[in-house]
Amino acid sequence: MGKCAIIGFGCAGYHAAKKLRELKPQKIIDIYSNTSEAPYNPMLTTYFVSHKIDRCELYPFGTLDEIRNELNVNILPDHAVLKLHAKEMAIETAGGKTGPYDDIIICSGADAVVPPFARPLGKHSFTMRTTKDAERLINVLDRGRVKSALIVGGQMVGIKVLELLDRRGIKTTVVDMAPHLFPTSACEGIADEIQTRLAARGIEQKYSCALSSVEEIPHGIRSTLADGSVLDTDIICFCSGIRANTRFIDPDEISMGRAIKTDLKMRTNMPHIYACGDCCELEDIQTGDASSIGLWANASVQGRIAAMNIAGMNSEFQGNLIHNITHFMDMDFISIGLCNAPGRHISWKAGDGSWRIELITGEADRPVCINILDNACVSGPLKSFLIKRCKAPDAKMSAPLRMKLKKNGIPEEIIEMLDKHNMPLC
Repeated sequence: MGKCAIIGFGCAGYHAAKKLRELKPQKIIDIYSNTSEAPYNPMLTTYFVSHKIDRCELYPFGTLDEIRNELNVNILPDHAVLKLHAKEMAIETAGGKTGPYDDIIICSGADAVVPPFARPLGKHSFTMRTTKDAERLINVLDRGRVKSALIVGGQMVGIKVLELLDRRGIKTTVVDMAPHLFPTSACEGIADEIQTRLAARGIEQKYSCALSSVEEIPHGIRSTLADGSVLDTDIICFCSGIRANTRFIDPDEISMGRAIKTDLKMRTNMPHIYACGDCCELEDIQTGDASSIGLWANASVQGRIAAMNIAGMNSEFQGNLIHNITHFMDMDFISIGLCNAPGRHISWKAGDGSWRIELITGEADRPVCINILDNACVSGPLKSFLIKRCKAPDAKMSAPLRMKLKKNGIPEEIIEMLDKHNMPLC
């Protein structure tokens, strides 16, 4: 029968538990969660703040009671793990040490990054990661007193927070130490186009400029930037990335980089201990280096793979590939691959200006990155093909995919370049 512990209960933890229960009906599964909430999708928190969805829609798998009954698992809410004793296969919480377990899956997720000088958060300072973060911001915004805001971080979460503030008529400034918007996914030309559109809406933007300090003032926040400028706003929201939640890990036991190191089977260096989701890093398809890409789809697949390997199957994750798609302010932005890779930049724009595409090609004209603005229909099929091409360089583009790309306006020149023999996105 055996016993398995799952640390953390988000997307990866749920899918690990579900697959393990399917494959091992008699196995005892203990789930340690640092919250009393059911698994929720962090990317939906901005939709909740915008009143686009109800609170219950944050929880795609149901309530804790529903999940407990569905999967027949022991869910331990508000049981934050203080220390993982990897060699003992035991887990320590405030209530003491439990174990030994036969298998442990770490799915502890990641926390929003807040600079040390801004901690702890004051009443005018916010992050956007958890449902509690969302509720704090709703409570402030719905009073109707917020007229100005500063967003720290021009990435995917930041742009969604910007959108919801802009729709409320709140004067908003975005600041980022990177040279442009979406620094890990957008090519410079596409970023410039988006920034131009944002500026036309009256949104102030400051790039290549770090935040130096923040100070709570009677009715808001005073922020000082690295260029010496000072900005007073009613609120500030930190959206400058996430950091793996691994405080309970002993790096002398479990190998760590920026997150927990795993192989493609989601195994750590310790036998019978796995890691999945935002708390782990593994091989990047393009570079071969370890990377952590916090995507909901990655977490769900990785959780299932860990469970399958615990059950004796031989399953591997495809590897990480940077892929983003987001809709904001009537724009669709898609990015696949390494936007900061050196190489030749090639741009196309639809004749009517309705969409734009930028391609970076590296050695031997191999495509290393694709950006598409306002043509969302091709994202999924292109991603699937490019992953396949990285695994099998001789793979050819199917006729249906060619037809779909052509139907959605992708130029023949791009299609041919992507479909060149032995030309993977890597």
